[in-house]
Amino acid sequence: MTTTMLEHKKRHMNDDDYTPDQLKLVKEAIVFRSGEIFATRMNCPGSLPLNSSGCYGVCLGSKGLSTYGIKTPCELYQCVINIDRREDLEKILPHRKNALMIDGLYYDQGNENIIKAFKTVKNFDPFLDGHFPCNPMLPGYCQIELVNLAAASLIKLKSNGKMGNIATVVREVSGVKYKEVIRPEDRLSIIVKLNQTRGNKLFVFSGEITNQANERVMTVEKVTGLAI
Repeated sequence: MTTTMLEHKKRHMNDDDYTPDQLKLVKEAIVFRSGEIFATRMNCPGSLPLNSSGCYGVCLGSKGLSTYGIKTPCELYQCVINIDRREDLEKILPHRKNALMIDGLYYDQGNENIIKAFKTVKNFDPFLDGHFPCNPMLPGYCQIELVNLAAASLIKLKSNGKMGNIATVVREVSGVKYKEVIRPEDRLSIIVKLNQTRGNKLFVFSGEITNQANERVMTVEKVTGLAI
């Protein structure tokens, strides 16, 4: 497993607005590691630790940069969050043990209404036990739950931590189609799109699951989530 990385893509920045020393700070890559933000100076060994009120790797008002009179990283960059460690997933989702079915997440703030989750189906997954002997396949309800987990992650990351400990639960699922059987060792991509919001309480998604051959194995037209 690789370290969780917070990559950045330049968004809006006018070089004339900053001194050369400031530009050396903001133009360098910023890495999210163990809840801290580090910015490497361009021509200086080592790194400069920056205090941050960020959540899940999203930079929200970095005090370290503000002491230099520099705008916060997310004002300057679109953040890409790539998570593949279970302990980092647990910072986003309240699910634990077998209920945390996904293996990773990819979220680009430049495309803030879409998220991609990942899952490799393993022979020893508890969801395959008895389904079916000598012919294992991932049950349909597990596929729906994979979409639900991705949708809940999307709301948390899109809110930049403003949701706090509020959980998103499923209120309605409709228009589900199973197109291919999912077997052990299949590598799944779960793509979820947020289509509609009603205040900060109700969220409407659509989603699909594809396998390693880029075959669409499951689609769902509508998932309605409720924040509680």
